[in-house]
Amino acid sequence: GRIERRFRFFQDRLIKEMRLLGIDNYTEANKFLDEKFLPWCNRRYTHKVESLYGAIRGNKDLDLIFSIKHARKVNKDNTVRFCGRIYQILPVNGISSFCGRWVEICELLDGRIEILWEGKKLSYVETADKDEYEARTEREEDFLGFRTTEVLEKKERKKGYKPALNHPWRKGMRYMSF
Repeated sequence: GRIERRFRFFQDRLIKEMRLLGIDNYTEANKFLDEKFLPWCNRRYTHKVESLYGAIRGNKDLDLIFSIKHARKVNKDNTVRFCGRIYQILPVNGISSFCGRWVEICELLDGRIEILWEGKKLSYVETADKDEYEARTEREEDFLGFRTTEVLEKKERKKGYKPALNHPWRKGMRYMSF
C-alpha cells in the first residue's frame, strides 16, 4: 500500500524534477536529493503521528501475561494434575473447595507455576513428586500393555462363526416361506 505509492511518487516526481534541473550524474543527484527534494517531500507529505505506545496502566503482572496457560478442572479432592505433579488448592476467602470448577494453570517463563481462578491467584501445595507419579504411570502402562496383548491373543485364537451350507442365510429370500 503506502510504500508502493511512495516508490511510485519517487519514480515519477523525482525523475521529472531532476530532468527539469538538468541533473545527469550521481553526485549532483545525491546533492539534490539531500538538500532540496527530501526536505520538500517531508514537509509536504509527512504527518506528525502520536505514539500509540505508553506506560503499562495499573499493576499488571507481566509474568502472568507472558505465561503459557492451561485449563484444568479441579478434582473432588480439591487437587489439580499438571505435568506429572499434583497440586492441592488451599481454601481462599471462605471458599473451602474448588471441586468441579475450572482453573488456569500458568507456566511462567522462569519455570514457576501459578494457579488462577477467575483471574485471582490461588495458594496451593504440591502433594506428589514427579518421580512417584512417573513410577505409578509406568506400572499402569505395564499392566495395560499386558492386558491389551492378552485380549488381542484371545481374539486371534477365536475363530469366526461359519454358517452351514443349508443355513437360511445361504439360501436367500427365495426359499423362505412367510
